[in-house]
Amino acid sequence: RQRQMCIRDSTSSVEDHIDITFRREVESSRAAVCVSSLTKAESLLTQNLPAGISQIRLDLSALPAGVYVVSYMEEGCVKDSRKFTKN
Repeated sequence: RQRQMCIRDSTSSVEDHIDITFRREVESSRAAVCVSSLTKAESLLTQNLPAGISQIRLDLSALPAGVYVVSYMEEGCVKDSRKFTKN
């Protein structure tokens, strides 16, 4: 069963954080959200998610301005991803 996330920031343009709301509570104990650079395809930030969580705020203040991808992963497999721009 695929679990999709919905990023609250409707413009896909963010400053120092991004709010992510999941359509359903996370059930897997091996779930994570990863932020990767679109240009370098490397993971820059990984946040493990506890089971039962339905939303999370990621601190992006350490990342420079650019285009990134935030991905929801379960058991090491990407289940959903969204592109966003950090100003």
